Amino acid sequence: LPETTISRYARYMRRFAGWLAKEHPEISLAAVRRADVVEYRDVLMASYAPATTHLHLASIKSFYYWAVDAGHLDRSPAERVKLPGKRTDASRQPYAREELTDDETRAVLHTCGDGQVDRRDRAILALMAYTGLRTVEIHRANFEHLQTRKGRMVLWVQRKGRAAVDGYVIL
Repeated sequence: LPETTISRYARYMRRFAGWLAKEHPEISLAAVRRADVVEYRDVLMASYAPATTHLHLASIKSFYYWAVDAGHLDRSPAERVKLPGKRTDASRQPYAREELTDDETRAVLHTCGDGQVDRRDRAILALMAYTGLRTVEIHRANFEHLQTRKGRMVLWVQRKGRAAVDGYVIL
């Protein structure tokens, strides 16, 4: 697993252990029951989005699967705990918006001047507008990631959460 994932899982396990110590001081991590994990899931769902709750529970499940695999426990208390579904209410999705029209895209690109930095900025905006690349994916891109594949210019990218270049977009 990438170091960032390990760090996040450890942070979420510390939160779970802290909650457990506060709410159920008589229960150790080794003695957790399915009902305790379900209770924690419900507490998380009351304060966090389903995606955040899902991440917390994924770390707990991973920990307990590891503990079973390593022989520390006979079975995982998180084994049959259902993860929250994705939110479908469009009003609760602040980033859902209409795509830019062709005219709007051209207007944004024309805000850049003709200087060297302006050309760079225009290239970045064009990559985002026409390929859907994220800022972090563009930031990670290097000149050597530009290649020709089957007669087309492509840019190899390191996707979000990945440790190395693992896919490409056609330019």
